[in-house]
Amino acid sequence: MYCQKCGKQIADGSVFCQYCGAQIGNVVSDNFSNQNANQNFNVQHTEKHEEPIKNKEEFIADFRAKHPERMVYIVIFIILEIVSTIVFIMNVSSYIDHHRDENLTGMMIAAFLEIIAIIFACAIQKVNASANKAFNSYITKESREKTNVSTKWLCPKCGNSNPANIRYCSNCSCQKPNFEPISAQTDVWQCPKCGKINQNYVGTCGCGTRKP
Repeated sequence: MYCQKCGKQIADGSVFCQYCGAQIGNVVSDNFSNQNANQNFNVQHTEKHEEPIKNKEEFIADFRAKHPERMVYIVIFIILEIVSTIVFIMNVSSYIDHHRDENLTGMMIAAFLEIIAIIFACAIQKVNASANKAFNSYITKESREKTNVSTKWLCPKCGNSNPANIRYCSNCSCQKPNFEPISAQTDVWQCPKCGKINQNYVGTCGCGTRKP
């Protein structure tokens, strides 16, 4: 739908134009009014608690708590390393003294256990890499959200958060702080026939009316 005053496109069902502040409808349903009243009450009387951004150590600790398989891999890796080392040392000593074939088999078993231990070590590194990747994604997301919040403005009347490109609160039609009214601007003019806002260099409005 379009605003009848400034001609800009606005969301269907809007009560106020976000660009010029004009009221779209004179009648507002009781449910909508009650909803806005409750929203305003909550905004004014409820404190907003923003969670602080976690540092890398805190995030990694939380990530590992949610992924206990890393600790399981570490325990298995340590056990395999200890067992393979003991088996290898025992069989090497016996092979040097007696040159028995079973000692060669024991050394091969120790080597096999060492290979399995290396596989678990790679699994541990993979979990660590996943944690670092998740932390980088978390920081990127938090930075993007902080940027989005910084580009918005809060309505001084009802506390509603509005995008930076709109001039009037979408909830109560309150004017954006430090906003220069259209009548005081020198780079635009308003069509006397349809109310559309045009840039100063536009000589004729889209409805055919010439610039005053």
